[in-house]
Amino acid sequence: NLELSTTGIFSFNWYRYAYPITLMSNELQPQAYSNVDNQIQRIFQGGTGLSLRYSSGSSVHEAHVSVSFRNGSDFDSLGSFTDPFFIQSYAKNPITRETDDRIRYTLSTKSTSQVTEGSALSYGVHAQAITYDFASANEAQNSGTCVICDSLNRAQTIAWKLNATEKSAHLDDQELGAFASFELSYKEFKGTLGLRADYFKMLDNLAFSPRTSAA
Repeated sequence: NLELSTTGIFSFNWYRYAYPITLMSNELQPQAYSNVDNQIQRIFQGGTGLSLRYSSGSSVHEAHVSVSFRNGSDFDSLGSFTDPFFIQSYAKNPITRETDDRIRYTLSTKSTSQVTEGSALSYGVHAQAITYDFASANEAQNSGTCVICDSLNRAQTIAWKLNATEKSAHLDDQELGAFASFELSYKEFKGTLGLRADYFKMLDNLAFSPRTSAA
């Protein structure tokens, strides 16, 4: 007897907010420069899964496979990027940007087989892989001079510079697990003896969990 089922869900969201902004120059007689800041956010996410169940006599085998993801971006974009003031103030347009991408794969199995009339053995595995990608950027740039006082209280003019920055991070994580348990039922007595092992790559840790129960 074989049973097969699948499911999936996906969504896309898009948001946009726009408002006027005014920036002032660093000149001795500052001038005002107007523009429009468009804040845009996009999120595309979803997942799908497949389940399989097979039974034969006194044995039942199950397997589940799934994948889910999230792709998100959030950035500020100037409505106009032709004025020399804004071209000098920002390395590129959009002027700020953040992205968040992640994807997860999972696999799990479970098998149960009858050993005797009052006992059964269950076992299975679990595996999961996750990938994260994060990035952020701030394209603001500027330069100029300022006056400071040194340790002798003398005025000194120094030059300063603000550079555009872009940062990113990538993470991979895997989890592996396996379990086995023996169940015994005799008259009014019910007992279980099992062991589970899990390995977490990001923590570099292997854990064992013995389990017992009786009633």
